[in-house]
Amino acid sequence: MERDSAASWYRPPRPYFSSSYLGDARLRHTREIDEAVTEEGLGAILCVSLRLRGTVIGVLYAADRTERRFARYEVNLLRPIGKLRSRQGRTS
Repeated sequence: MERDSAASWYRPPRPYFSSSYLGDARLRHTREIDEAVTEEGLGAILCVSLRLRGTVIGVLYAADRTERRFARYEVNLLRPIGKLRSRQGRTS
């Protein structure tokens, strides 16, 4: 994972979400990521870790162009996808 990517502030194992990425003071912002988020017009962001044998191998992102809270069911939908992708990595 790149040092300046959003993954640098994401701390597994729990999903992380922000209703307003650019306005979230809890995050360590970088000019490059903030510019990309602005250019893409993103508001809310949701991150779930991709794990393989207990090691984080990546981050699955979901975003919305509006500022909003993610519903519990949306967070719960991504959890098994992260696990599924990690399982597929074992056979790739």
